Amino acid sequence: LSAHGEIVRSHGGAIYSKELSSTIFEPEYDYRAHSQTEEKRRVATVAAQQIKNGQSIILDSGSATLEVAKCIKDRTNLTVVTNDIRIGMELSNISGIKLVITGGVERKGFYTLIGPHAESLLEDLSVNTAILGAYAINESGISTVSLIQVGVKRKIIQAAQKVIIVADYSKFGTSVFARVCSLDEIDEIITDDKVDPKYREYLEKRGNLKITIA
Repeated sequence: LSAHGEIVRSHGGAIYSKELSSTIFEPEYDYRAHSQTEEKRRVATVAAQQIKNGQSIILDSGSATLEVAKCIKDRTNLTVVTNDIRIGMELSNISGIKLVITGGVERKGFYTLIGPHAESLLEDLSVNTAILGAYAINESGISTVSLIQVGVKRKIIQAAQKVIIVADYSKFGTSVFARVCSLDEIDEIITDDKVDPKYREYLEKRGNLKITIA
């Protein structure tokens, strides 16, 4: 059942995945893809500038990272690993890009591949940069609505020499069900100029975390 994404293993047992994903309402991909679109595009453009020819990267699943994928089609000798079906479609048959899809179980409505098969592949990787989206950012770190996504996201972070979060202003100052990582595990957050100044100031005071405004 774990391999098919129907349960998530936990200490002392397993939890039915539908319970985990429905604890808080989570808009499906197509809805999120049409929210804060201009901000996402600006953030993605800045993030893409950090991706150089000859590198290896992981793009997490999400509407913000899809925008990053659209900006890197001119790269050469670039290896891109993703667990996002739409990113895979966006970058397939691009001559300068070697595309690796993690495999795993599709999360319906989100075009995301999750589960032990995806996590196992990520465990074997070491890449230059990982770029992840965020559902919520606050002083405690990055969180997401659905616990069944957390395992893959953590493996992505562990596989990268540099971790970048791409998030528009609406993600700051909120907290949701499942914690992904602390701020100490992130190297850079790229966001737009509408972010609340108090959150920007707090993050900029952290010496190990770079804040870039698109």
